[in-house]
Amino acid sequence: MKKSLFYRNAICCCLILLLSAGMFTGCAQKEGESLQNGGNPSQEAAGEKTDADTRTVVDVIGREVEIKKEIKHTVITAAGHGGAFMTMCALLGEDVVDYIAGWDNRLKTDNLDMYENFIKYLPELDSIADVGSIFRESFNVEKLIEINPDICIFSAEEKEAVEATIASKLNKAGIPYVYVEYVDETTENQEKSTRLLGEIFNKTDRAEELVDYCIGKRNEIENRVKDIVEERGSRPKVYFECAALGVDEYGYTYSNTTQWGLMTDKAGGNNISEGKVSKYGNIDLEYLLREDPEYIIFSGAYWVKAPTSLRMGYKATEAETQQQLKEFMSRKGWDQLQAVKNNQVYAIYHSLGCEMFDFVSLEFIAKAIYPDEFKDIEPLEDLYEYFDQFMPFDLEGVWMTRVEQ
Repeated sequence: MKKSLFYRNAICCCLILLLSAGMFTGCAQKEGESLQNGGNPSQEAAGEKTDADTRTVVDVIGREVEIKKEIKHTVITAAGHGGAFMTMCALLGEDVVDYIAGWDNRLKTDNLDMYENFIKYLPELDSIADVGSIFRESFNVEKLIEINPDICIFSAEEKEAVEATIASKLNKAGIPYVYVEYVDETTENQEKSTRLLGEIFNKTDRAEELVDYCIGKRNEIENRVKDIVEERGSRPKVYFECAALGVDEYGYTYSNTTQWGLMTDKAGGNNISEGKVSKYGNIDLEYLLREDPEYIIFSGAYWVKAPTSLRMGYKATEAETQQQLKEFMSRKGWDQLQAVKNNQVYAIYHSLGCEMFDFVSLEFIAKAIYPDEFKDIEPLEDLYEYFDQFMPFDLEGVWMTRVEQ
């Protein structure tokens, strides 16, 4: 009986040793495989967890970028000028401040009236870290890396500067970045950019609502313009100028490939700057008199460093803007222009031309040059409706106007 017990105990010991050896061999094999892949067992497990928490998005220029599944902190640029900020406000509402760890704060430098109004509603905006501006070659990439955001969101117009100066440092630090594009005024890039932001912040339904609303209005105007132009067989001449330099010096005008030039073309105008400037630039009086536009449209804003510019936006009053418009109309030789003779001179806030809500700009220009065909459209009312429906801020001030007779 003791002998039988001895045999049973010996067999059990052998089985235990065999199982232990197998388990050790298997673990050693997995560890070896992990080390061959450049890691260790703990890193392998962490890697699997990271993979589960990441996803791939495609930005507006077609780059595939791996980002975290949950984005909590961003660094953004071109706020107020075609960057992510305005669309983020529409997607995230008052919570937008919780998602921005750093920005270039072009909103403050280029749109001070907007900035000062917005911080009344969201005071936390005033505490966001300023990382400098790629646009003005003052970007502080070391500060950005110290912030260590989940993602950086740049405007596509900054791509060349980003790739030349900071891209390698971001890649080395493991900070992903994407591009959005609103400045070029194409509905295709507006849709792509808005859906990208909706995907990044897990607000895809809200993004679709925004696209349906804004692009729907753009498409309606563009389709109506197409029918009007086909029926008329011609387009009225339009001169558009960014009135940032004041009365004494002509500001930028745009070709049909860029911002306000493209918007003028889409609205059914014959943009006299097309073919005269490659992208944007200045024209002279002689050329303007020769072209003799039927309509003149200025853009204005509250540019701090341009005190003689056409003032529009939150800090403007209708009386002040009207006075300035009449001063612009009194430029040398302008009394010969039919647009001036007929009081067909208009003004619009400059940054209404590079965001999702730029459909109101298209409406405004189309109605200016085709008033009868668009008498059912009220661009200013639509702008207020957009802010009521999508933005965490209210509007006040002067956003679009026509010179009084």
